[in-house]
Amino acid sequence: HHHAPGQLGSRCVDCHMPTVTTNGNTPNHSFYAQLSACKTCHAAATNFDVNGAMSEVKAAMFELEAALNAAGYITRSSAAPYEGLTSDQLKDGAFELDLTRPNGSPDGGVPVLTADQAGALYNYLIIARGGALGVHNPRYVRQLIFDSYKAITGNAPTKIVRP
Repeated sequence: HHHAPGQLGSRCVDCHMPTVTTNGNTPNHSFYAQLSACKTCHAAATNFDVNGAMSEVKAAMFELEAALNAAGYITRSSAAPYEGLTSDQLKDGAFELDLTRPNGSPDGGVPVLTADQAGALYNYLIIARGGALGVHNPRYVRQLIFDSYKAITGNAPTKIVRP
């Protein structure tokens, strides 16, 4: 993928510190991603959701979040009884607020996770905490979400295809 190491636009500074013509062509030191950097390759871009990639990842994250919640693996409660996510929380897109359920499943038992299920939960949390919705490596993030959903449910997700 073109955002992968060794490819055009692969260094952090390429997107986060582009030169600013109004500042004597010196780099922007805010380190906030700049849409002007995206336009180097994606001239028609009007936001960071180039070709709808972020929207696709977000839709798939909603699907994965719901699967993890149904399996009893996530919560937003920091105190027992560690209830699962509410229907409103499953719609808010605040994936970064989701927590793992300490000490177990809804019935109080400790869930036994396979390596794939534990990896799926880990993948979800990494993507959720990152907040970039796949911008840094969209193909890889889509693959992680697809594989994670399949590890939890045994089925392919409906919102994303495996690259």
